[in-house]
Amino acid sequence: MTRPSVPAQPVLARFGPFELDEANARLLRDGRAVALAPTPFTLLCALVRHPGTLLSKHVLLDQVWGHQFVSDSVLKTAISDLRTVLDDDPRAPRYIETVSRRGYRFIAATVAISAASASSASVSPTVPPRQETFIGRAEAYTRLRSAWDSACGGRRAIVWVAGDPGIGKTTLIEHFVAGLGDVTCARGQCVEHFGASEPYLPVLEALAGLADDDAATGGRLCRERAAATAAAGVRACAGQRRRAVTRRGRAGHCRGGGQGAGPACREGPRDLRA
Repeated sequence: MTRPSVPAQPVLARFGPFELDEANARLLRDGRAVALAPTPFTLLCALVRHPGTLLSKHVLLDQVWGHQFVSDSVLKTAISDLRTVLDDDPRAPRYIETVSRRGYRFIAATVAISAASASSASVSPTVPPRQETFIGRAEAYTRLRSAWDSACGGRRAIVWVAGDPGIGKTTLIEHFVAGLGDVTCARGQCVEHFGASEPYLPVLEALAGLADDDAATGGRLCRERAAATAAAGVRACAGQRRRAVTRRGRAGHCRGGGQGAGPACREGPRDLRA
């Protein structure tokens, strides 16, 4: 399967009761705006851009998350958010079909629309409150907002969002950031590695994400730094193994004693007495 090329024109299409306008970052349902976080919105655009085409997980991760070091779990979370907004049942999908162990396919019939018809459509100007979007998360959202207001007032702080896997921590943060307006957000993930890993990989990932003008170069630098660190770890492990073998060889040589003992072993006690 070949990787789809990035199109020059943004997506502007209609499917079912929905209308997707990528240029204006807008999703409508029956003419009314639907609240959708930036990451699921970008994922939806990637799927609608190639209707009926199987997009692998690697392709979607590359198109939506760029050159960041993320796992498949973030893709599953974004797909779940999309299905919730589209009211799509994964067991009987109307819009997004899962192809087991391979990727996803947008199966709904799409109709391309012109920019003129999209701009002339009547859209409700109301902005849905974020607290109402998340049922049962009003307290968490309020605390995040309070911490943000304090930070804007000069009181710096570190805020932790904790909870069980799949509870919606990422979704909460994405909707919170989407409601802040024109702000710059840097993201870095701390994931478990096997063997030596780059201690500052989350920081490098965040800096690469901020390099919007040259994201490809930023991602390449992160990967090269991580690869160099991994190679250094392999060399360090090899050196430790060689030193361990050398120590065992020396110990065995000295334990031989008697007529077969080497000069270092025979002269050792004499040197100590001196």
